Amino acid sequence: GAVLDVRRSGGSVEVDLMDGGEFVAYADRTPTGVAVCRTQGGDVNKGAWEQVDFERDAATGHLIVTLPAGMRCTLRLDW
Repeated sequence: GAVLDVRRSGGSVEVDLMDGGEFVAYADRTPTGVAVCRTQGGDVNKGAWEQVDFERDAATGHLIVTLPAGMRCTLRLDW
């Protein structure tokens, strides 16, 4: 899915996604957690955060999160 917006706050980054699917980004270190919130009417504050599984390849720095397709959502990466 396409990235709509990115926000940084403290030790977290939130990424608004147009759709689910495979999200891949570079991360110089492994996040302490990754969560997703399905937006409702475009407002992330109306949804509930759920922890999701992720992988990070230490050799390449690729962070991979697979989300169900067909859902507009916000991904939160915590460090």
